[in-house]
Amino acid sequence: MLLVPLFRQDLIRWLPHGLAIAEIGVAEGEFSAKILDTCVPERLYLIDAWEHQSVGHLAADPNNPNADEQRARYEGVLARFDKQISDDRVSIMRAFSHVAAREFADGSLDVIYVDGDHSYDGVSRDLETFAPKLRNGGLIFGHDYTQLEVMGFGVIEAVNDFVLRTGFKFLALTTFDPFPTFVIAAQQIGLASQFTRAIIENVRGVVELARYPVGYSYSPKYIQRPSGTLGIVQSFRLGD
Repeated sequence: MLLVPLFRQDLIRWLPHGLAIAEIGVAEGEFSAKILDTCVPERLYLIDAWEHQSVGHLAADPNNPNADEQRARYEGVLARFDKQISDDRVSIMRAFSHVAAREFADGSLDVIYVDGDHSYDGVSRDLETFAPKLRNGGLIFGHDYTQLEVMGFGVIEAVNDFVLRTGFKFLALTTFDPFPTFVIAAQQIGLASQFTRAIIENVRGVVELARYPVGYSYSPKYIQRPSGTLGIVQSFRLGD
């Protein structure tokens, strides 16, 4: 796995243009717009239920607002990407991710960005249902690879278990983001190989953590900077 000193909006710069990309968890479409502008995908699928969920682990989640706010967010995304929707560059899918997955043929997507339900079960379900939708060499990106017990995060455990169970490989992890983005792939061929090569050749300060997560545990630590912003210390321990 490459530890990459970038923010997620800079990481996606190393994807080629013209891909088929699906984003799970859209909210107001802020990162969707960055994907659209930076990656210039052939088609961007935006997947979100935009529905309030009365579930314990989502009670403190700012992306689980009340029904009125969810409706306003959905309508805002429709308005924000109106031109791209008309041009068939963006498809809005208002559905829970495991339901939306049924609309994709196996082997039809180049990149999937997972940023929906951050519980262990939610992340596991997204990985399991969308992994078959990837083309050979396709990539799964995911946000918030960290621990946040107050919001019931199970991202680290779910991703690690999925990788160990399926043979997917960790390719990259951002180290500048307080809430890191991971990248995994089933095969380091095609797009996956092109992406990692671009990072190695163009990004300074990349470090490789061989065979992760085998033999490691990961427990990031947070600091409050004098400016008031949140910083992260990437902390890996051997032997677990």
